[in-house]
Amino acid sequence: MIDERRRRTRVVFTTEVELRAGDVVIKSPRSKDISMTGIFVFAEHKLEPGTECDVTLRLLGATSDLRLSANARVVRVTDEGLALEFTSLDLDSYVHLRNLIIYNSEDPDGVLEEVSHPFIDPGKLAPEEEKP
Repeated sequence: MIDERRRRTRVVFTTEVELRAGDVVIKSPRSKDISMTGIFVFAEHKLEPGTECDVTLRLLGATSDLRLSANARVVRVTDEGLALEFTSLDLDSYVHLRNLIIYNSEDPDGVLEEVSHPFIDPGKLAPEEEKP
């Protein structure tokens, strides 16, 4: 059953995820699902709810190895792993995440409607790194 508190489309998506919280590094071989506002990561090592962390998702394609980066907060801990809420995303990661969800959704038009309404305060979008 879908949790009615969720306001964003969540899609099944399996990818490698790395979490960094201070000196703790958790490398998970797979995620369970993802939305524009968060991700569930299978993990044996657990972090406490409320823990802030840096998240890197590795998206492997036939000809590319793309990484999405976000800041997140642990919002739920289960026997299976960690539910994370994204707190900030850089612009490139936001665009790739949006496209990933649109292309994996059963209702792409619904996702487009969702992303037309802010879900992360625009002031929390991470500034893009300067490119040489």
